Amino acid sequence: MLALVLVVGCRPRPSPEYEEAHRLFSQLYARHLDAAYAVPEMDRVVELLGAVPERSADAPAARELLARIQAGRDQLAREEEQRRATVREMLTAPLDEPGRPASGQDPARAVHVAGDGGGSAGGALPQALD
Repeated sequence: MLALVLVVGCRPRPSPEYEEAHRLFSQLYARHLDAAYAVPEMDRVVELLGAVPERSADAPAARELLARIQAGRDQLAREEEQRRATVREMLTAPLDEPGRPASGQDPARAVHVAGDGGGSAGGALPQALD
């Protein structure tokens, strides 16, 4: 009988911190998908996962979920940096001059607005030059 008590008493136990963290993570991810990694409530999940005892039965799962959250945050950071780089590039790109075809556009197929000397009376719709 004593051996049974010792075996049961030594077995790793589930972690209430992991259970709460997993529940909260699931709710956040269901609501926000990948954007969940950036919401402030995800910090609480990380905090709970950090509190999971190393000897808990849930310790490996807690480490795995922490790694998933970190990878998700890293991915969001890379995507945000890519968006910022694209915006910077767009803001620093030279603007095409009015009256000149856009770069890469065939001047013979240029479009100009009627009423600017293009010969169309009254309309403001673009017309193709032929």
